[in-house]
Amino acid sequence: GDLTENRGWHVSALMASGNVIVMSGLDQAMSLTLTNAEVYDTQTNTWTQISPGTASHHTLGSAVTSVNQTLVVGGVNLAVGGQGLSITGFASPAVEPFNQQGGNFPNGPANVGDRSAMGSDVMSTGDAFFAGGRGLDPAGTALSVVDTTALYDPTAQAFTAGPTPHGRRAAVAEIGTSSDMLIVRGIDTSGVPTAVCEVYGVLNNAILGTVNMSTERVDHTASTLHNGQIIVVGGNDANGTPVDSTEIHT
Repeated sequence: GDLTENRGWHVSALMASGNVIVMSGLDQAMSLTLTNAEVYDTQTNTWTQISPGTASHHTLGSAVTSVNQTLVVGGVNLAVGGQGLSITGFASPAVEPFNQQGGNFPNGPANVGDRSAMGSDVMSTGDAFFAGGRGLDPAGTALSVVDTTALYDPTAQAFTAGPTPHGRRAAVAEIGTSSDMLIVRGIDTSGVPTAVCEVYGVLNNAILGTVNMSTERVDHTASTLHNGQIIVVGGNDANGTPVDSTEIHT
């Protein structure tokens, strides 16, 4: 079934129930920031709109389902003016769990800082891993690329800091069912797309090593396949040209 709203740059997640939630984003004319969310019912093939209140903050954010909790993390408020799109603020609160039964967003755990467009994935252990994205520079006056990582424990409902990778603004995917993560960069420390990826080890909470893609890319996706391999799709190269290739990590 069709969404109730045309939207882009929204956040979406598959929930533990098998239903799907989408929220935030811009409308079809790219002129209005949407302030609602909607849930897709797989049994009825229909969407139901809800008004979580702060959903507009999560445009360009991330959403994951960890155990039975669906978390919406990060994102920005966008405003449209004479200069085009501009960021008027980051998500506040930055982390919100979705209560499917109540159809609302109760208070969540302590946030992971101001950031958007981070990489995220859920481990086989049920913990969720976040890496990179965009945030504010140390002066708090301009956007910069974030190079930090964070691990979310759904039992404790809390975040702990992870290691700092050498690259920034990455996609992430679990390596098989090991709970180790492949950080698929992204932008390197000099600010250009790179083919170097890094392996995060959950037991050590450390970066264990590197592996190279065949193509430098940024704004790509990374997904774990059922056979344990990871497929990397699309993105842009160092010249800003869209990449129409895919790669598989084994």
